[in-house]
Formats: sequence, structure tokens, C-alpha cells
Amino acid sequence: MNIKRIATVSLTYEDFPSFDAKLEEACRLVTLAAAKGATLVVLPETLNQWRGDGPHHPEPLTIDQMALEDWQSACGKLLACATKHAVAITVPVYIRQANSVLNVFYLVDGRGNIIGRYEKEHPTLGELDSGVVPGTNFDLLTWETLRIGGAICYDINFPDLFTRQREQGADLFLCPSLSPGGQLLNYYASTHAVPVVLAYPAWSRIINPLGEELVQGGLRQETLRWGGGNPVYLADVNFDAAVVSSDCSYEVIRQIEQAYAGRISVRLHQHNCVFYFESLCHDVSIAQVLVEYGLEKERDALRKARMRIEQVRQPF
Repeated sequence: MNIKRIATVSLTYEDFPSFDAKLEEACRLVTLAAAKGATLVVLPETLNQWRGDGPHHPEPLTIDQMALEDWQSACGKLLACATKHAVAITVPVYIRQANSVLNVFYLVDGRGNIIGRYEKEHPTLGELDSGVVPGTNFDLLTWETLRIGGAICYDINFPDLFTRQREQGADLFLCPSLSPGGQLLNYYASTHAVPVVLAYPAWSRIINPLGEELVQGGLRQETLRWGGGNPVYLADVNFDAAVVSSDCSYEVIRQIEQAYAGRISVRLHQHNCVFYFESLCHDVSIAQVLVEYGLEKERDALRKARMRIEQVRQPF
């Protein structure tokens, strides 16, 4: 069992009187998430866009105005809040680096240490016109033994990004965004058997490796100008889990359920023709059970099948 309580925050995209005022609201929601037991809090894209998001706004902030020279000092209030409550957070901001601008999110642990950053690899055409350059991510981030992949907004439209990160060993995809992601995110979660956390002002979601929403919610009004309640949504995500093809011996499944009753959960997800295994205790892992009973994860089985198919494929 390896359960993490993760919070996704639909921080409103309304106009604030200052960047500091927006950080105050972010701190309030991070504090609430921590009080509910979250260990990781994911915030939406571009915290430093605090004014002028509406159509025909007379005083919109340009990306050049938003870009931070020293993001740590500018976001000091938020970093101090997260450290006070011992929660890891994403800090999604535009930054200036040399003569370029990058759209990034930093991942900061509960002690205030900067784990690293993800750089948006596919800026929108509007961002490109405003001087934002495509980012480069050579490796994943590591938080509490988990390998963290990610995407920022427009990145969600590019499947190769998620495939590459899964091949690098991603255990979790974090997606700060200003778009809803749609069914693409459910597809990536189920295809790669990796949970996805979307933080989007209107409707945030946490999606399990079967492509199902564990939790979802937000402001939902597309003008993002009003809403009620505290838009903080939490889910317990078990990272000691695996998706196994249902093309296996059902007698083996029955043996596992009998031998590990109360310690291993096995759920048949008929719609996707898979079994979903979760460890419910600390003394037995899913990897151990799969080895013991000669089972393999669905993605590994599909990889082997592809290799076999290509070996016997007839040339035209």
C-alpha cells in the first residue's frame, strides 16, 4: 500500500487587485487542503496572471509583464505557507530566463525544497507570438519515491509527450492548465495506467489508472467570475496498484482473492477488460503478488504482443 492524499485546486481566474492578493487566495486554499490531510496540492496554470483574463478587458497583463525574474521571491508567501503546513505544491508561473520566457511549474516539497520544474513543451501560437519558447524536459521529477511527469495546458493535445514520460517510468501526471483537458486525460490515464491530476480554474479532476474520475469539481461558470464554496478537491491515490489484462486465468484470480482477502483488492473493470489490483496493507505489494502468480501488467503484455506481431508481420 502506498496511498497519497492529493488535492487539486480550482483557483479562480477572476481579476485580483494584485499578484499578492492572488497569492493570498492560493494560500487560503492550500491551508484548507493541508487541514484535510493533503500531502500534495496542485494549482492551475500561470499563477502570475492575476488581471485581465476576460474578453475585451481594457488592461490585460501581457506575458512580458507577467514573467518573473525571481519567482522564489515573488512567490515567497505561497512557499512559506506550504512549508508551514508541510505540503508539497506546484507553483505554475511564467518566468524570464536570459532573453526568453518559459511557462513552467515548479514542484516544491513539504520542507520547501525545490524538487525541480516542468517546462511547457508546446506553447500556444499566442504564447509563441508573445516570446514564450518551447521548454525541454530531459527527465522526470521525483517526489517521495514517485516519478512525476507532467503537462501544461496545450501540452495535453500531444500524446507523444505522455507516452515518452510513461516510458521514462512516470507514476503520476500533474497537469496545471487553463483548459479542461477533456477525454484526452482519461485516455492517457487508462492507456498508460497512470493517475492524472488536472488543476483547472473551472473544473479540476483527479483520474485513476482506469480512466475514472476519483473526484472532480470547480467553478464551472465559463466566465470564471463567480462561484460558491471552497474549490479544493481531494482523493486518496494508491500507487501500489496495477492494471492486469482480463485475458488471464480466472482460477488464478480466485486463488489470489482467497489467499489475500482483506490485504489485496481485485476489481474486474469489464468495460476495459482488465483487473485492477490494489494493495490494502504494508506487508504485501502488488509486484510481489504478480510475480507469485505469474501475472503481468497489461502494458507489459501489450508491449510483448506488439513485438511478437512485428516479428511475424509479412512485408508487402
